[in-house]
Amino acid sequence: MKKIFVLLLSTIVCFTISSCQKYKENTRDITSQLVTAMNTLNNPEKNNSDVSFPENPFDEAGIIHNELITNILNEGYWKDDSLKFIEGFNLHTNFNIQNLNIFRQIMNDCYPLAFDENGNYSNDFVNQLENIPELEKQTLNIFFTEMEKYEDYSDKIYASKNAEIFILDNQDYTSSMRERLLSAMAIYRYSLYLWHTILPNEEKGRCSWEDVYSKFDALGEYIAARYGTELHEKYGIVIEDGKDVYHYSGIVSLSAAITFTFIPCWLF
Repeated sequence: MKKIFVLLLSTIVCFTISSCQKYKENTRDITSQLVTAMNTLNNPEKNNSDVSFPENPFDEAGIIHNELITNILNEGYWKDDSLKFIEGFNLHTNFNIQNLNIFRQIMNDCYPLAFDENGNYSNDFVNQLENIPELEKQTLNIFFTEMEKYEDYSDKIYASKNAEIFILDNQDYTSSMRERLLSAMAIYRYSLYLWHTILPNEEKGRCSWEDVYSKFDALGEYIAARYGTELHEKYGIVIEDGKDVYHYSGIVSLSAAITFTFIPCWLF
């Protein structure tokens, strides 16, 4: 009986190890294909840098995100003082932010894990997330890392669209994985367009603030979509629907942009 138990246990262990190895190999194979898809930039339509991409069913995420940021900036709420800024932000969202603590907390909690001191993307932020499929984590990490290869704005837009098409076509991504990844990538694409338009020329290019903000926005949307309940407990932000998720990425966006670009004296 004991021998049978040991044999059964050994079989289970071997099967588990084999399954884990196959899963890792499959994940590496899929992400390798993703890199190839993103780097296919010799298409005649490469120069088409139109930010919209209706093929992505979650393209609206980026549209809503940009509307919020544009309204806040164009109406000048950030110029005067913190109360004016918060008033403007609450006016354009369903949130009820009372002070600047949430913006400070987001920067202190998230930014050091997502970027190094030079503004380069770090895997630490995504890797420490819990209850996320490994393929999903690796896809996010590779997407953001690959974007740092491109200096040209239109190349980044095109590479993002290629990644989105790949995820739509690959059956290894579940519907929930697709929704989270494609929404985050739509946010990245639209945010990149927004900051590319707004920021001065010296802020553009590889490892520029436009790319940092775009990645940070996309991560903000991803966190809100996956961890809405935790955000309520930590920051007092209530995520009730998709629009709230996209608006939360706006909080992340403005936290970074105001800290590093606009730098009003009242923020810190």
